[in-house]
Amino acid sequence: MALLTQEKITQRLQGLDEKPESIQTCSAWLLHHAKPQNLDIIFDTWLREIYREKSSKRIINLIWVANDVSQNSRKKGSEVTTAFSSRIETAFKHIRKSPQDDGVDKCVSRCVEVWDLRRIFSREQLHRFESALGLKRNSAGPSTSLQPESPEKIVKAPEFDVEKMKQLERATREMAEVLRRLEKAPSSDEKIRTELAQFPESTGNTSYLQHVRNEKEARSILEKTKEAGPLCKEYCDSLANEVLDRRNLQNHLNEVLETVKLITTRNNTILEDLKKREKIMKNHLNQVEKSYDSLPDFSEMELDFQHTNLPSLKELFD
Repeated sequence: MALLTQEKITQRLQGLDEKPESIQTCSAWLLHHAKPQNLDIIFDTWLREIYREKSSKRIINLIWVANDVSQNSRKKGSEVTTAFSSRIETAFKHIRKSPQDDGVDKCVSRCVEVWDLRRIFSREQLHRFESALGLKRNSAGPSTSLQPESPEKIVKAPEFDVEKMKQLERATREMAEVLRRLEKAPSSDEKIRTELAQFPESTGNTSYLQHVRNEKEARSILEKTKEAGPLCKEYCDSLANEVLDRRNLQNHLNEVLETVKLITTRNNTILEDLKKREKIMKNHLNQVEKSYDSLPDFSEMELDFQHTNLPSLKELFD
């Protein structure tokens, strides 16, 4: 394996753009090289790029790479996130001190929120991130009162998040597109696999070269190798695209799941609100019925309205 250098890492980070494929590819490359002996050079180079960048868009790209690396590094254990957390904290302090647009602030706040939700970092690390950014956590947390809630108390449902619905629509549309491509996945293409299987094993196994006895056999192997080369390269490229599609599909599924959970929470809040309102209305209805039942029954009273004189105006107003 080639030696990992700061120049190679810098080249990867500077080649980033805002496309998800670019972020995920860079993240996967960094994680591939995230051996214990490489962690310092990888994360120090990332931090150096944060300090060097003046463009808000490029800083956001670097933050998204940190987010993707942090979330996908759990398979490698806590060593990666522990080493990365100190650099992230330093980067957040730099971002807070430097004038940035709202996009950068929203990006880092969103990352901290997701890390907290998915428990990517420990509570202590998250607290340091929030302190670096100047964010305030509600130490009291959600209300845990055990007193029964008054039937008159109505909890207002959270506002409808249009942006979340747009994200859900976009992610669903992209998922559908990826699924359509995966219906004809290269890994299940029997035709091209059959074509590749028809080539002699000597085209892909260099150990057969030791048994070549003459120039004719060597030329035969060379011709078959040249013939199989383009087909094999095309198939490998297709498989690489398929792997990327499957990774994107997983990311879209996670995004859809998270948005659906938020929508479900909002709908449950609305449902509880309606149940409470229904209970209040039933109580009012019972009170009205009791008041009505307490009225006298005029049908059983003997009243002679025909021979009853109405009071005069003088009697009414004197």
